Amino acid sequence: MVVLLDRLLVAVAVIREHDQALARALATEGLQIVKCTEAQQEMSASLVLGMQINGAARCYTLAALDQAGMCLNDHLGGEEIVIFHLPASWVATTYIRRIGEQVISFEAMDGDVKDRDSGSVWNFRGEAMAGPRTGVRLVHVDSAVQEWYVWAAYHPETEIVL
Repeated sequence: MVVLLDRLLVAVAVIREHDQALARALATEGLQIVKCTEAQQEMSASLVLGMQINGAARCYTLAALDQAGMCLNDHLGGEEIVIFHLPASWVATTYIRRIGEQVISFEAMDGDVKDRDSGSVWNFRGEAMAGPRTGVRLVHVDSAVQEWYVWAAYHPETEIVL
């Protein structure tokens, strides 16, 4: 138990260090990360996209995803991730944004999600549909849209992107 606690404390310290950089990056898009205990009152029945990777839990309000647009590049639990989202809907899913050793960044352009490196067009199933990466698939991350209180009940130490 002590070894597990020590590992958890080290992981939390690494995550906190990274989260400070992440918070600065998300702030440029007008988004912020808060802890579960800071959001209890205002969140109540809000819808969130929740995920847990390597013990790190985070959820994103659908309002924050709407603000970010069709894709949001992020980092969680030591993995580089991308969230594909259809604004003003419940459609949202998450993928690892690594192909081999290369981390791919995505952006919304002309109504499509494209990777910045090759300009390939990606669908919401995580598959490149046009461009040099046609046929390449991203690894899906278990994630689901649900009400905030359900997510928080099972992930009390979660971070929330508002």
